[in-house]
Amino acid sequence: MAPELATQDPERHQVDANSIRHAYADLAPFIVDTPVVYSATFSDMARCQVLFKLENLQMTGSFKDRGGLNKLLSLSQAERARGVIAASAGNHAQAIAYHAKRLGISAKIVMPKPSPLVKIRATRHWGAHVILEGETFDDAFNYSQQLVETENRIYLHPFDDPYVIEGQGTMGVEILAHHLCQDLDAILVPVGGGGLIAGLATYIKQTRPDIQVIGVEESSCNSMFQSRQAGEVVQLASQPIIA
Repeated sequence: MAPELATQDPERHQVDANSIRHAYADLAPFIVDTPVVYSATFSDMARCQVLFKLENLQMTGSFKDRGGLNKLLSLSQAERARGVIAASAGNHAQAIAYHAKRLGISAKIVMPKPSPLVKIRATRHWGAHVILEGETFDDAFNYSQQLVETENRIYLHPFDDPYVIEGQGTMGVEILAHHLCQDLDAILVPVGGGGLIAGLATYIKQTRPDIQVIGVEESSCNSMFQSRQAGEVVQLASQPIIA
């Protein structure tokens, strides 16, 4: 079953630089404008100036705050009253739990059983009802879809949603406004599901097309690289990684 869609019909919601700017205006009071810092160590290694955007200092510790909150803000009052559900191994779970509680929205999060205990505890701490199901994200996702049917909750996808992509793209607004980032040549973006790079690339390339946007994947989980090579979506089995 496809995830439950909001009344705004996400499939028709167009994400562009202007919509990302509007989203940032909505999100700014509730998220951290995370610092950009210079790394002498990495700059020496790379023989160029290397900067880091510290999204680990975001409200729940990752960029997922941006997309999760933007999606929640897109819901109508009727949809908020139905409650939300998400499947996640940790960061999306914490973001939805934190911001749903702040907005007064009931949230259930389905997490794989091997999820880090610290992330399970944090998600519960923020007020979400946590269900541990299966060994992989796919197991948790499939169970969450059963609950969408039986409980009529709104499903919040961690990356495949234009409001989530739009929210992640707000990082680009902060990057280009920072005084250290006025002469950027390239932005390197970690790629998992693809929501972050989709949002960032949209904003950066429409605002500063001279800046390269480069996706970086863990070599054993390079589904984006393989998908681009194949010209179609390539799904890989779950792999243990350092993250």
